[in-house]
Amino acid sequence: MERYEYVSVTAWRDDQYARSNFIRLRDTTDGTITMISGDSTRLINYDDSVNTSVRYTVIDRSTGLNATFRMNSVETGTTFLTELGWTS
Repeated sequence: MERYEYVSVTAWRDDQYARSNFIRLRDTTDGTITMISGDSTRLINYDDSVNTSVRYTVIDRSTGLNATFRMNSVETGTTFLTELGWTS
């Protein structure tokens, strides 16, 4: 991201929601893309079917963290998640 470029992230902690949605998103066949970390604790799911933005959902089962945000492109969202340490 560029300097002074902002993104709104909705984040909350809910262990039960994280577990159930991790499984739901992991097994989804609705056309969204899902990436799971090597240790199977973190999940990134995104939907780029809308031409205006990409909707991301990230879940960390080990902490119960759930977050959602939108980015202009898959590349921007992936870079953002890498900067935050979510992807390796």
